[in-house]
Amino acid sequence: WGKGPEGKLRQLQVMRAELPGLKSGMVEKKREFLNTVEDPRQLARLLAIPDKRWRRATSGKLSPARSLVAAQLSLLIDIVTAVPLRLKNLSSLNFRNNLSWPRGPKGPALLFVPGSEMKNGEDYQAELTADLARRLLDYRDKLAPPVIGSVPQDLFVTRHGKLKAMATIAAEFKQIIARELGISMTLHQARHLAAKVMLDSNPDAYPLVQQLLGHQNLSSTVKAYAGVNTRRASRHY
Repeated sequence: WGKGPEGKLRQLQVMRAELPGLKSGMVEKKREFLNTVEDPRQLARLLAIPDKRWRRATSGKLSPARSLVAAQLSLLIDIVTAVPLRLKNLSSLNFRNNLSWPRGPKGPALLFVPGSEMKNGEDYQAELTADLARRLLDYRDKLAPPVIGSVPQDLFVTRHGKLKAMATIAAEFKQIIARELGISMTLHQARHLAAKVMLDSNPDAYPLVQQLLGHQNLSSTVKAYAGVNTRRASRHY
């Protein structure tokens, strides 16, 4: 995956063979974060942010530029809690290739990321709810044009219509989570949360988590999230 020189890779493999095996399960930092969202009220507050920010964006009380930011925050959190993409894929979503409305403007939207852009090389598809699909259209056709001067091609754009930097999107997400929930949470940790939610409700759903997160193989998923297996299993029992 690193695409290093062949001789150097062989040398690294020999060195790796001399090291002890990696411990499966979650690292401490990941476990500490998931403990902060163990309270279902935290999850409820997280899921309430998109509606809250959308009402703010469409209230008419903000300038067009601030409405654009509020709308983007609403869409960002709504998408990432439904489709926990990696930051690279999330930040580059656009209306040309990634979003479509196969059942018309009143139906759910289809999110598609080609395998050439995914880390595992596989196409990724997900269905977005009709409510989120409608907001995406309203954002594209009504909220964004007055600010940037045209219909945006990309989802997350600056007020000048240029694609936002990944670092900017990541920082905005972290700031709004800290403000609303009082915790530190990154976009990557939203992927950990998605796995936790799915496995808490279905402890043997590792293949589904693998597909949801776009992992290349099942062993990666099990190694990453098997750390709280006994706690989850005892609760399920």
